[in-house]
Amino acid sequence: MLTNNHPDAAAPSHLTTSAGSRPASRHTATVGHGAASSSSTPRTNPSRRKAKVTTSATDEVPSAVIESNLDGSYAQLHLVPLKTLSEFLEYSLKLKQEYDRMTNNTGDVYLLHQLRKTLECRIQAITDEMRSRKTSAVSSSRDPSWLAEMNEKLRSIFKLKSFRQGQAEVISAALDGRDIVALMPTGGGKSLCYQLPAVCVKGRTKGVIVVISPLRSLMHDQVCDLQKKGIDAILACPGSSEYRTRLQGRKLPALAYVTPEMLERNRPLSDILSTLNDSLRLARFVIDEAHCLPGWGKDFRKDYDALGTLKERFPGVPLMALTASATPSAILDIVQRLRLFNHFQYKQSFNRPNLTYSVLPKPKGHRKTVDSIATYISSLHADHSGVIYCLTRKTTEKVAAYLRESGIGAKHYHAELTSAEKARVQDEWKAGECKVIVSTTAFGMGIDKADVRYVIHYDLPRNLVGLYQETGRAGRDGDPADCILYYRYGDFTRLIYMIRNPTDPESTTKETREEQEREAYLVMQYCVNSIDCRRQQILFHFGENIEASRCDAHCDNCLSDAPAFDQDVTLDAINIVKVVAMLAEGDVTVEYCRDVFRGKTTATVRGRSHHMSKLFGLGRHLSQTLTERLFSILLSKGILDLHFSCDNPGRWHITYIKVQWDFVKSASVLIANFQLGPGAQSFLLASEDKQKIFMKVRQEQKSPQLKTSKQAAAKRPKPLRQKHQVSEPESEDDLYVDDPPQEEEINSIKDSTPAEIIVELSDTESENDGQGEDAPPESLYFELRTERQRAMQDAGLRREKDVLNDETIQMLSLVCPSDYHAFRKVLATGSPTQDMQNKSLYVSTKWETFGKRFLNFIYSVH
Repeated sequence: MLTNNHPDAAAPSHLTTSAGSRPASRHTATVGHGAASSSSTPRTNPSRRKAKVTTSATDEVPSAVIESNLDGSYAQLHLVPLKTLSEFLEYSLKLKQEYDRMTNNTGDVYLLHQLRKTLECRIQAITDEMRSRKTSAVSSSRDPSWLAEMNEKLRSIFKLKSFRQGQAEVISAALDGRDIVALMPTGGGKSLCYQLPAVCVKGRTKGVIVVISPLRSLMHDQVCDLQKKGIDAILACPGSSEYRTRLQGRKLPALAYVTPEMLERNRPLSDILSTLNDSLRLARFVIDEAHCLPGWGKDFRKDYDALGTLKERFPGVPLMALTASATPSAILDIVQRLRLFNHFQYKQSFNRPNLTYSVLPKPKGHRKTVDSIATYISSLHADHSGVIYCLTRKTTEKVAAYLRESGIGAKHYHAELTSAEKARVQDEWKAGECKVIVSTTAFGMGIDKADVRYVIHYDLPRNLVGLYQETGRAGRDGDPADCILYYRYGDFTRLIYMIRNPTDPESTTKETREEQEREAYLVMQYCVNSIDCRRQQILFHFGENIEASRCDAHCDNCLSDAPAFDQDVTLDAINIVKVVAMLAEGDVTVEYCRDVFRGKTTATVRGRSHHMSKLFGLGRHLSQTLTERLFSILLSKGILDLHFSCDNPGRWHITYIKVQWDFVKSASVLIANFQLGPGAQSFLLASEDKQKIFMKVRQEQKSPQLKTSKQAAAKRPKPLRQKHQVSEPESEDDLYVDDPPQEEEINSIKDSTPAEIIVELSDTESENDGQGEDAPPESLYFELRTERQRAMQDAGLRREKDVLNDETIQMLSLVCPSDYHAFRKVLATGSPTQDMQNKSLYVSTKWETFGKRFLNFIYSVH
């Protein structure tokens, strides 16, 4: 909502509060950086458009002190009086960069996250306050003549009766020729903010609006929809001359859609746009899905970074950046990269009150997980549309096939499909002929289907932004919808492995990998936090603070009737650290540590005689759920750390020196182990009065329950009993890399009662956990070593590495390749040479000699 504060108004009290406070704002429209008069002058000639925009020297920013509690010390960061808002923005960015640098001083990821978000909220609050002083400029710029046309076009062309919240303000600013940053939740109507100005005659800008979007399929759909409305829109594609004819003709299209690559690399298009700019017929650049700019622009799609030169190449052409999922730091990054120091900003609440969030323990094996999903769909949403997100292409195909076997019409969707196949699947889903799409994240960006009743994450998303964006595809019509995430700890360790060992190490920087790892820890914390409101956790990540009461029981945690209380788990935490130290010389996994701590006498534990230790079973009184949460807390505080061992037996690296994020460079990885982190020593030596660990807990329930939108309304959850068994996750988003080699055999599960859709987390497990089918990586590793011995004898060889070297055996046990291509990728990883020609020869020779044998062996035992 627009406000009109007096320029001499005192700074609000929240600007000088302590670091623990986080000022909340819901719907704010702000005007940014510079005098409005500089952008309200009509553009009359090319030379005027190239004039440098200046800011007023009277927009003073108040002093404020931000105190950030960092690892027990205080760092005072002063916001000194600055003369202009642009100076303030630049200073804010420096402040953020300094804070990022300070993060290297502590391994407590959760503390860093809290402090960083608090700082971002502070910066946002001060920025909003300063921008609000310019609100009158927007009010005066809303010319009644184009307001009338806005409403007329809304009804006659778009067949809508009224604007959604914020649309009128953004559209008016667009017609006024302003640079714009608009943050609206999914379903908030972002597209209308540039589509409607394109058909308006009145306004300060004339000519074609160029829309820059990341996916060609998304742009194709939007162009088709616009053409059906009678709006002249084109898609500029490489190899086509039609767009050149249209953009060089007398009658320009209203909208031209391009990819960043097309805009940057296509010289004819660049020349045409320059000509249009010189003749004042280039109205605006629109960057849709602007949250891609900070992420893809850094590593994955370099041409996104080139969008930052648009202001330099076309200085008088206004920009509009639109996003539904950007954190405060990402917003600052967008503003800085696009050089929008004189812009109008609109920020709407990210809260989607009609969505119900739940996290479920992930059963072991594809079949069991799919059976759980099939039961949910057939019980509650047999006639409704939904989306299931997976990390890899193979998983989408497998899950879709199993759903079809269960009588659910599902289609898979991923980047490897042909354009015709993608279009067919999308059309069938939109028309309701296919109810369920099983997809990688290649599907969904910009997909406009209002009646999606559920979004399920089969695999762990890489970050909370991705989780929010993908769940945002549900319930766009405002009706209740479910957002369900399946989680197991193995998903998290696999995600960390993928981040530390990207397929193409040159594609990401060290800083990006560190940030990705921090984001992955936050997703893990979200999953294991069974106390705090899910909605509150997600929105806090975007710099928005709400009371848990506003969730209105629309998440599994808020729906729980069990009271929550703080429990001192310091002694348990100390005992866990002691157990890890005791197992320092063992080849152990995280699961093995938990078994010893909880006193589970598995065959492996007995074989290593750890059941005789005085530390064995010190955590018997804790459920598996609480134990997993406590391990996660120790991870986030840097007391424990993950280590991917390349030798076997793997060894605990008991050290009080912080492990570098990129300590594994070229070595292959076998097992995700725990090691003592940088905070372990201080934690063990601290007295009870100085350092305690508290964990919010609930009275133990036997069945963690799936909370649905219907249950949120009725508050009567029903249980479905199913044992807590979990499967290894697969690889990262296939928008960026090829599929890693990963498959696994599927085991059947008894059908669950259709009316009961709650999953039980069992505290009792078989003593032969990790044995037999779906064996863990270390079990398969020893079996592969035995098979290597047999192959060596059969071939009459003397050395094991003449069959397959240790690195290859380790990678095979980790990823379990299921086909020719996946197996060859593992061989390439284990190649002793990095020369491409020699590596190719090595891979081919090993495949022909031993590859088929070992692939068949993996099939037989896994």
